[in-house]
Amino acid sequence: MSTEATATTEVHLAIYDLSRGMARNLSTQFLGPQHAVDIIPHTGIIAWGKEYYFGQGIEWSSPYEFRISRGIHPIEEVLIGHTSVSQQEFED
Repeated sequence: MSTEATATTEVHLAIYDLSRGMARNLSTQFLGPQHAVDIIPHTGIIAWGKEYYFGQGIEWSSPYEFRISRGIHPIEEVLIGHTSVSQQEFED
C-alpha cells in the first residue's frame, strides 16, 4: 500500500451576472414578478491561479485580469471540489 499523497488543486466556480442586476428589474416589468429572471449568468472555473471561461473558444487568464478587463466581478464564488489532474493535462 502506497503512502504517497496525491497533490490536489482546489477548483472554484465563479458566477457572474452579465446584466449587472438589470435582469431582475427589466424582466419583472416585462414578464411579471412570477416569471422574473434573476441574472444573466456567465461562469468561470478557477484553478491553478487561472480563470477558465468560454469566450472565443475556451480561454484563460488570471481572475484579476479577467474581472478588470470586463468590468465585472462574481456575485458568488463556490468551492466545487479538488482535482488531481495536472494543469498541463487540463490545458492539453
